[in-house]
Amino acid sequence: MRFFVITMLASLSLFANDVKLVSNPVTEELILTIRDPNTNRIDFRGALETLGELLALEITKDMPTITKDVKTCMNATATQLVRDKNEKIVVVTILRAGLPTFNGIMKIFKEAEAGFFGMKRDEITKEARMFYVAIPPLENKTVIIADTMVATGGSILEAIKIIEKQKPKKIIIAGVISAQYAIDRISRYNKDVIFYTTALDPKLDSRAYIVPGLGDAGDRCFGEKKDD
Repeated sequence: MRFFVITMLASLSLFANDVKLVSNPVTEELILTIRDPNTNRIDFRGALETLGELLALEITKDMPTITKDVKTCMNATATQLVRDKNEKIVVVTILRAGLPTFNGIMKIFKEAEAGFFGMKRDEITKEARMFYVAIPPLENKTVIIADTMVATGGSILEAIKIIEKQKPKKIIIAGVISAQYAIDRISRYNKDVIFYTTALDPKLDSRAYIVPGLGDAGDRCFGEKKDD
């Protein structure tokens, strides 16, 4: 299968789906850290975890809320708007590169259930092959798919096809770095998926890696893997 370099369209308004770019000086500094090839493995994972937390905080803005009262030390009542914990959330990830982002998201959604997909990328076709699925019941729950790199969208599409069968309430993709090719591909398949990302990169190279990207996220998190 021949893979072409794909350039991202400039305007977010061209996306068919809801795409939320989470960008501020804090996320920009963390992205600078993970892009830098000199960043060590510990700092790389730590930056991804923090970016996962920031993505999760952004997601909470669009979730159901309730008001709660508390009597303070000043013998006065304060009313706060908080997240409705009756909203059932499941955070899933694709092993192994998605784990640090997943861990960061779980720090915010502490009560969430968790699920895992194991996939192996075919370096010829650039597509993923599923070999492991461990997910809880998903019916009428909000499912957040946490991933570090949303490049071709192949792995996430395979996950979505399995998730959909259980009729979840909503599917959200939380990716640290995304390419428009993946967003467009997933949007064509399911126009209701919502995307949150901290960076939109312009293209994929001949290996289907995001450019400028950050390299192989799994290897940079956990060390080089030995392929059979």
